[in-house]
This record gives sequence, structure tokens and C-alpha cells, in this order.
Amino acid sequence: MDRFRDTLRQATLSFYEDGEVAAQPSEYRQFALQPIVGAREQAFGSEALFRTGWENTFSGEPDVASRMMLDNWLLYGFEEMIGGRSVFVNCTRDTLMSGFLSLLPRSAVLEIVESVRPDDEVLDVCWELKAAGYRFALDDFESVANMEDFLDLADFIKVDFRHSGRRERARLLHGLRLTRATLIAEKIESQDEFHQAVEEGFGLFQGYWLGERVHYTNERDPLDLMICSLLDEALERPGFDVDELAALISLESGIECRLLRRANWASPAGVVIDSTQDAVEVVGKADVQRIVALAMAAAGQKALRFQSVLSS
Repeated sequence: MDRFRDTLRQATLSFYEDGEVAAQPSEYRQFALQPIVGAREQAFGSEALFRTGWENTFSGEPDVASRMMLDNWLLYGFEEMIGGRSVFVNCTRDTLMSGFLSLLPRSAVLEIVESVRPDDEVLDVCWELKAAGYRFALDDFESVANMEDFLDLADFIKVDFRHSGRRERARLLHGLRLTRATLIAEKIESQDEFHQAVEEGFGLFQGYWLGERVHYTNERDPLDLMICSLLDEALERPGFDVDELAALISLESGIECRLLRRANWASPAGVVIDSTQDAVEVVGKADVQRIVALAMAAAGQKALRFQSVLSS
């Protein structure tokens, strides 16, 4: 138990309320957790939002943002920060097809962005994730016709409150009356809009008026790509030498942190995995490969981003 906690402390965070000024440079900012609340403003969960600077927006490739968010989740345990409540994460087509989503805890809500088309490949993967216990949300929902094939998957449907008028929302909600999904009014930016959304029949609410809790990364050691490459090579070889893998993983605290968190998500309630060997056995070879691949992809994208800034 203590070793698990000590290892997870390798990835430390500084916490700031929205609007506070932090001492760290802007590139240290990693993500925000925007609350999702009920009709009495009771906490339900949060959406994980990727951030690269101090602004409340992200301008970049959605696939890159999704990989960074998934990797940050393995490092920091978003649901632990908000008391075990649900965390929503945006999923592009690439994210859905990547195989990385199965690393997340079952409390994750996989939010299908509006650009994803429900082709057979995507639907097959989504139903596999659904069968594994994950829930789905449909983001920026505008038309039943456009996303009809996703409706049976949906546990939540998000409607942009400011993008649609009252009559348009009434027609949309009427078309969704037979679904079992909870309707979320997003982009609520005033008390009047919140009360109006409650009256219209939305069950959950999200927006800057309801607040944004922002987390920043503190100093942490960069990922040792040499150790990761050795791990990748070891995982490509036939067989599954737990001791060899555990020894290599113990040389890279970031990978060890991610592995231990994943192992504890996969373990029954009350069971704590606090050794690297046990964690490797619990998650299995395929998940170790995914953890290393995701960490390397996230580190690579970050390196490319800073290289681009320096060369501009």
C-alpha cells in the first residue's frame, strides 16, 4: 500500500482554482476538470479538458489531445481527484480504434465527438467497450438522423445550450424522448440559462458558470525513452518474462506509476497492488504494451509540439 502511494507521488500536481495565477510556466498546464452537476447543483462528475496554455480552450489536433488526456489519466487518476465520480473524456475515431481506452477504469465515460461517423468498425469497437462496462456520451448532439446508429450505445447525450434555440431544443428533446440516455445541457454560462435548462427537462448541466477546477503538472522527470524502447523490445519477444519486465519497469518511475494505477483499477475493491511484479501479472502483456506505447506517443507528441514552437 505505502509503496503504491509513494510511486504515484512521482507524478505530482499543483492545483489551482479557475482564475488563479500560478508560478509555473504555461507549458506545465496539462488539463482541466470541468464539473458536471445535477438540477440541485450537486456534483455528478467532470469532463477532462486538455490545456496547453492558460486559456480555457485548446487549439490543436484532437487526436493528440485525446492521447495526452488518456496518458495523464493513467498518471494522475482523474476520478480520484473528484471523489470517485464519473469522468468524461473526448474520443475521436482514432482514439476509439487505438485500443488505449481499455486501460481506463470502468468509471470512465467515453464521449464520442461529433466528427465520428458510425461505420461498422467504430460500432464494433464501441459495443466491445460497452460490453466491458464502459459508458458512452454523444457530444454536441444536433440531429437524431446524424447519430442514430450511436443512440443505443448512449448513456448520456450532450446538447450545446447556446448553439440551439428553445424551440429547436424542444424538437430535439422530443425526438429523444424514447432513449434511456440522460440529457446534458452544456455551455451553461448564466444562472438564467441553468434554470431554463432545468425547466426544459435536462438532467445534468455543464458550463463555465458552474465552474472549472484546473490542475497543473508540477515538476516531474521526463520519460526515459531509452528504457521505454528496451521495454518495447522485450514485449515484442515471444514469451512473457514477468521478472525481466518488472526489472525494466522499475527503472522508469513514470511507467511504473502508470502500471500500478492500471493494476489497481483492474483489481477487486479493497485489493491493493503494490509491487511491480504483481502489477505486471494482473494487467498482462497486452496492457503493458499499451501503457508503454501510449506513454511514448504522448511524450513524442509533446516533444514535437515544443520543437515546432522553437523552430517557428
